[in-house]
Amino acid sequence: MRFIEEHAKWLQHHLKSRSGERKGRLERGHGHGETMFLERVWWPVFGNLDDLHPEYEVCDWRGRPYFLDLVWMPGDGRCKFAFEIKGFGPHVQQTDRIRYRQELNRETYLHVLGYKVIAIPYDDLAEQPDLTISLIKMLLSPYLSSVIWTTDTLDWSAMCLRLPCAVTNHFVRSILYKSSRLTGVQPYKHFNR
Repeated sequence: MRFIEEHAKWLQHHLKSRSGERKGRLERGHGHGETMFLERVWWPVFGNLDDLHPEYEVCDWRGRPYFLDLVWMPGDGRCKFAFEIKGFGPHVQQTDRIRYRQELNRETYLHVLGYKVIAIPYDDLAEQPDLTISLIKMLLSPYLSSVIWTTDTLDWSAMCLRLPCAVTNHFVRSILYKSSRLTGVQPYKHFNR
């Protein structure tokens, strides 16, 4: 299915499951940067929007709610990634010391809660999404291994084979090789050599 249709269905699903400020924030907050990340980075890597949550609400250490751009919680939710799309204007030029401190404290607290916070530069999404794709693949490949070892029917072409650089490809192959020695499953046979 094409991204535009899948994105619309995904967004509608999340809107239907929310009410009040959580719904209002999703209507107002899921904007151009988040959509560009999903279309130019996430979709080419995964081909779906499974386990992604837009404008995800968390409370800070003071009990105040705030919203993360996108949260990915695959499987049982023990592994949590927070993707924050950061434009130069709002996150650098239009900030002051107080907002800057609050942003850093917020990210530190998210780490305390178990989130792996990933800052995505808006300009890279617009100008060089391939760099962001490579970095996301390197970052997520160790966490995808828990899925890899449970089946040898995983479609590697959709998951890992579109790696744009030999270093990343070598990194993923080494993870697969080491893990296959422990499990007996040999998913690395699906790599094009």
